[in-house]
Amino acid sequence: MRGSASTRPLVTGVIFIAVGIVLGIAYPYLLLDSNIEKFLAIVRYTLIAVSIVVGALFISTGSILIYGWLKFHAKSSGEE
Repeated sequence: MRGSASTRPLVTGVIFIAVGIVLGIAYPYLLLDSNIEKFLAIVRYTLIAVSIVVGALFISTGSILIYGWLKFHAKSSGEE
């Protein structure tokens, strides 16, 4: 039970972001322009932008973790 409770904020955040993308970007374009090809293009470019941002977050988080791991092991071996 404890493991599922710790992922609740993550799931909630993902749902909020998805709803925000639909309500803030996709739905207004669908209402303003009934051409489905333009709507699909907006969705495609939105997904590209989201994937770039998520990729950048993963890269920065990974590099912070690697830096922390290297710093910790340098301290424990006395090489600092």
